Amino acid sequence: MSDGVIGLPVDGVGKKLDTESLDVGGTTVQRERIILAGLTDTALAYVLATDPAAAAFALPVRPTGPVAPVLERLSSTDLAVGGSADLDGTTFVSSGLTGKLVAVTLASSVACKWDIKTLDGAIEVTKDTVYTSGLWGTPSMLWTPPHKEFVTIDHATGDEGFRVTAENLDVVAADVRVTLYWDEA
Repeated sequence: MSDGVIGLPVDGVGKKLDTESLDVGGTTVQRERIILAGLTDTALAYVLATDPAAAAFALPVRPTGPVAPVLERLSSTDLAVGGSADLDGTTFVSSGLTGKLVAVTLASSVACKWDIKTLDGAIEVTKDTVYTSGLWGTPSMLWTPPHKEFVTIDHATGDEGFRVTAENLDVVAADVRVTLYWDEA
C-alpha cells in the first residue's frame, strides 16, 4: 500500500487527510487511516493481531498470550560436592517458531549456583546466574526474565532449547530440581 493525501476544502486552502491506497474488488481506492500518533511522523501505533516487534508502536487487539505453553520438571540427585549438572528442557518440535522462557523454579537441598542458558546445538549462551542457599536459607526461588523477549531461541534444526546448569557449592551432595516454563510463538 502506498501513502496518499486528500485535499479538504474546509479553510479555503485545503487541509490534508491521511489515507492509504489499496485494491478493493479490483478498484483502487483511498481508505482514511485512523492511527494513534506520537510526536514524530514515524510514531504511529498500528493495530496488530500478533505480538509487536520489540521496537514497534502497536496496539494488539487480542490477547497474545502463550501459544503452546510447556512445563517441564527436571532433577538431579546426589550432585557431588563441587560438581555440576546440566538440566535440559525438551528440544523444540514446532518448525519456524521461537521458544520464549517465561520462568524457572530453582530448588536445592544445599547452596547452589544456577546458570540459565539457551542451547542451540552445542552452543550455550548464559542469560543469567542465580544463587540459592539450600534448605537452611533460600531453598528455592522463582526466576523470571526482565522481559518476555529476554530469553528466546529460534527453532531451526530441532536441537534448540533451554538449559539450567546447577553447581553444588556446599560440602555435601545435593538434590537439585528445576521447573522450566516456556512457550513457542
